Amino acid sequence: NQQNFSSQDLIGVSGGGGRGGGGSNNFLVGNQSGITGTNSIGLNYTNQLGKKLQLSGSYFFNRTSNTNDQLKQQNYILAGSGGDQINDEKSFTGNTNLNHRADLRLEYTINKSNSLIVTPRISFQDNKSNSTKEGVTYLGNEAGLLNSSNTLRFSGNKAINFGNDILYRHAFEKKGRSISLNASTQINNRDGNSNLYSKNLFYDDLIARGDTIDQVSYSNSKGTTLGGNVNYTEPISATGQLQFNYGITLSNSNSDKQTYNMGFDQRGYTDLDTLLTNSFDNRYLTNRAGMSYRYRKNNWSANVGLDFQNTGLYSDQLAPVVATVDQTFTNLLPNFMLNYRSKEGTQFRAFFRSSTNQPSISQLQNVIDNSNPLSLTSGNPDLKQEYRTMYNMRYSLSGANRPYNFSAMIFVTQTDNAIVNSTFIAQEATTLPNGLVLERGSKLTSPINVDGSWNARTFLVYGKPVAPLKTNVNLSTGFNYVRSPGLINNVFNFSNSY
Repeated sequence: NQQNFSSQDLIGVSGGGGRGGGGSNNFLVGNQSGITGTNSIGLNYTNQLGKKLQLSGSYFFNRTSNTNDQLKQQNYILAGSGGDQINDEKSFTGNTNLNHRADLRLEYTINKSNSLIVTPRISFQDNKSNSTKEGVTYLGNEAGLLNSSNTLRFSGNKAINFGNDILYRHAFEKKGRSISLNASTQINNRDGNSNLYSKNLFYDDLIARGDTIDQVSYSNSKGTTLGGNVNYTEPISATGQLQFNYGITLSNSNSDKQTYNMGFDQRGYTDLDTLLTNSFDNRYLTNRAGMSYRYRKNNWSANVGLDFQNTGLYSDQLAPVVATVDQTFTNLLPNFMLNYRSKEGTQFRAFFRSSTNQPSISQLQNVIDNSNPLSLTSGNPDLKQEYRTMYNMRYSLSGANRPYNFSAMIFVTQTDNAIVNSTFIAQEATTLPNGLVLERGSKLTSPINVDGSWNARTFLVYGKPVAPLKTNVNLSTGFNYVRSPGLINNVFNFSNSY
């Protein structure tokens, strides 16, 4: 299924609060597993208010329901005397997601040299989900069962996201000399709750030990991002122009999760589970400055630039134990673009760009998520930022005098310090650093940084009009390759997908 809404509309499905806002053209997300039903409606508005003021806006609503009935088997080939492990799981998941999203664009032309653009946006989201899972883990050498689980879970999430950008542009009398100032604001808030009931059995020879989980969890995460940047352009020749830029961004987020077990008197959820409770604050301060050179002549244009970026990461865990992380990252971020466009319809474009990606607060928050009691997850407060390098080339042929059209594209992304999963599968009962016991056959997954992540894809399209049918026929093909590193019981592995 491919749904006509943006990824920010999926707080309960993707697990994040999203960035919020977005224009009315941001309508496509990737496929979801299962069967999805979608109902949506959108409105667009535009009006010229006098000679200097233009107003446009949009409103979008969607409702999606998804059900996913799944059978899964995972085989783990493990070193050591514990033997290989096989996990069989049957699960059913259903969720309903509601989203309201609105944005405005106010463009004021002060005079021929000055303009002001204001773009506020807001979104509201509500997600409810339920799931059942039945799983069993056994040794690959048919030595017997390790564990079994039967889990029922309900959850609900609500989120509000607000963003605003203010852009001021000034053009000097000298052609090509300009300055622009931009201020941005992003605020989000998310509240969630969940109920978990699970019966688990752990087998040791002929003895089976039982563990019943009956608990509720409450979570809240808030985030505020303030940013500003300035860009200045200066022509140095008839074909060349220099651009200087500086930007600063301050992002602060905090997340709290409280988990309560059913009390011994069975009268309510009154027993605070400190192993599954956490309070975490996180702050980023990023300074970025750079310059670039632009060249344009006839059918050719090019741009080459270099940015210097310094990012400070400060994380403060307030509960259940106090811990602090203070890190600084310094990067050089080069970029390059070459473009050719002919009057006959031939186009060629190549670009190279580098960027960084900061770990999210959910990836940093060191709290156990026991939604699947035999497959726990946790964050990692020692994560570092990712460094991505992207390459893209595109060639196309088209035009009114050409009896066909052709397009070819290749896109490659290479990531250093990629944030990937590290999974520990217990071959015997193991006590984790926070005091939680991981029974034999259970696993704990947390994010780490590793190198060696690649993603490549190609895309070819050939089209030709068919006059007798009065239509166009397009043939397309492509190739995707993903190389994903990971870690299982401290042994590196790579997943290659084609």
